[in-house]
Amino acid sequence: MGPDHIRKILRPHPGAASWTRGRPCPLRHSLHPTPANLPAPLLAPGPSGRVQQPRPPPGLLCAAAHPACQRGSANPLPLRLPCSPDFRPGSAAPDLPQTLSALLAAQSHLWPPSHTLKRIRECGGEEPLITLARGGAPKARLGRGESKQRESLKTVRWGKESAHEERFPVGRPVSFQGFWHHWFPPGVAPEGRLGAQKGALGQALQRRGKGRGVASLAPPRALKVGRGGRDRGVAAEDPNAAARLPAAMALLRGVFIVAAKRTPFGAYGGLLKDFTPTDMAEFAARAALSAGRVSPETVDSVVVGNVMQSSSDAIYLARHVGLRVGIPKETPAITINRLCGSGFQSIVSGCQEICSRDSEVVLCGGTESMSQAPYCVRNIRFGTKLGSELKLEDTLWTGLTDTHVQMPMAITAENLAVKHQISREDCDRYALQSQQRWKTANDAGYFDNEMAPVEVKTRKGKQTMQVDEHPRPQTTMEQLNKLPPVFKKEGTVTAGNASGVSDGAGAVIIASEDAVKKHNFTPLARIVGYFVSGCDPTIMGIGPVPAISGALKKTGLSLKDMDLVEVNEAFAPQYLAVEKSLNLDPSKTNVNGGAIALGHPLAGSGSRITAHLVHELRRRGGKYAVGSACIGGGQGIAVIIENTA
Repeated sequence: MGPDHIRKILRPHPGAASWTRGRPCPLRHSLHPTPANLPAPLLAPGPSGRVQQPRPPPGLLCAAAHPACQRGSANPLPLRLPCSPDFRPGSAAPDLPQTLSALLAAQSHLWPPSHTLKRIRECGGEEPLITLARGGAPKARLGRGESKQRESLKTVRWGKESAHEERFPVGRPVSFQGFWHHWFPPGVAPEGRLGAQKGALGQALQRRGKGRGVASLAPPRALKVGRGGRDRGVAAEDPNAAARLPAAMALLRGVFIVAAKRTPFGAYGGLLKDFTPTDMAEFAARAALSAGRVSPETVDSVVVGNVMQSSSDAIYLARHVGLRVGIPKETPAITINRLCGSGFQSIVSGCQEICSRDSEVVLCGGTESMSQAPYCVRNIRFGTKLGSELKLEDTLWTGLTDTHVQMPMAITAENLAVKHQISREDCDRYALQSQQRWKTANDAGYFDNEMAPVEVKTRKGKQTMQVDEHPRPQTTMEQLNKLPPVFKKEGTVTAGNASGVSDGAGAVIIASEDAVKKHNFTPLARIVGYFVSGCDPTIMGIGPVPAISGALKKTGLSLKDMDLVEVNEAFAPQYLAVEKSLNLDPSKTNVNGGAIALGHPLAGSGSRITAHLVHELRRRGGKYAVGSACIGGGQGIAVIIENTA
């Protein structure tokens, strides 16, 4: 590697704080280049005429070995190379592509392997260079927010032989409030105040093995390194040191919602029964494109969730939606299915595309026509025997049963009612509250900004549908108490306190900060982070608990920071179990009613909740909101957004 290439790698850090001369590398390598090895352009004379060293950020780590790096340097300068998991002190320095490949392979959740190799070839090992920085800037520079920075620093000890301690940001050492400054190359650069960085770029280094100190990138969690005894020099997870990180750091890039619309939700067999899921997704997508003033030509990808695949064109759904709304035929599309979390998952998948720079603008959404779920006859394609009985299967009913645990979804809710001691009266009272809250919000026009009216045919001719059809605001507690349990004798789940079978769709357009600036979009909210988790399938409704908890931990926020919380109301006992487990504040949770009132068109619910949170958060002037859903089969998903108004 010649001086020209080194010149591209070794760059002065712009305006960083001072560096302590001769301070040992925290890895105990002391592998830093000296002025004698550096290309002349990097050594600019200072005011006194003496050569000035480029100043790295406070505590910049030596993150790799290289021929330009000399052991034992007394005047360390930062070498901005990724750390090789296979490097040991004193070994031959790995070449850059190998080092970079090893690093990015370890971070496969950021860059898929195929994308990694492509990126290495495209940039010749230059663009994705990464540095690692620790906390501990001079106290005078901490200023406002000092305590918040301190919360996100954890101590790592580097082996028995050293009393040397370093305090590292566990996971994501980037702040856009000025506490830390961190150099990032083109391609992975933060985008100003609104930018965001994925934590894997700044994970603390850990030591493995005994005596030799292999450097590698640690998982995104707090670490402790044992001192003495059998665990000497071995890193282990510290379950009591969960990282709390600034919310701006949970994603690689700033991702913003620039439009969010949904159709009214139709009752089962109601006004929307003749529209396919593709039709309804088209209505929502057109409304979102129009509301956000997003030209179809600017959309780089289409991601639409759908569960039941109830129409004949369902296998083409996302592609057809894109083509129908005028998105160029060159733009790819994908239909996804994470059951009840599909609407949320479309947004998560869109974020991942933007963070990996595969897309800049993504049309996301979820759509479902439960009214069109077909009946089917199985095992007759290749003929039947004389006298065989053909069984007609209701795919809607069978689809709501988890065959792995042989349990209908409602029974999983009954299991939660038993586990959390939730009574039938509790469930009916909550169901009534959902209906009443929907009525109050609807009468006040709180749904207007998110609604995409649909023209429907009725006996009176064509009419514009712009109000949800499923809610029954006239419901009383006496009526709810009279309804019999549906799935379990003396159970809690009834037709009145379960989510309604319904039809509907939603569309959410997300864009990178670059795209927002380029196309002059108006950002409605920023996507702070997300989390998906598994749980016991027999109590699948508890899924929002680990999902919300994971999203909050990942973003460094708490439930106290949330101004609004939405938990999809699959069943009243399911919601109440989540409320109890998380100790949710009812005054800011499902504030305008939920799926018990509006209905739950599977893939459409995540898009509805997101659209509602975006507009309600702005209406109330709140800052943060989290939306979540339980998922059949035992999962949960949560997305956190921030108001940009």
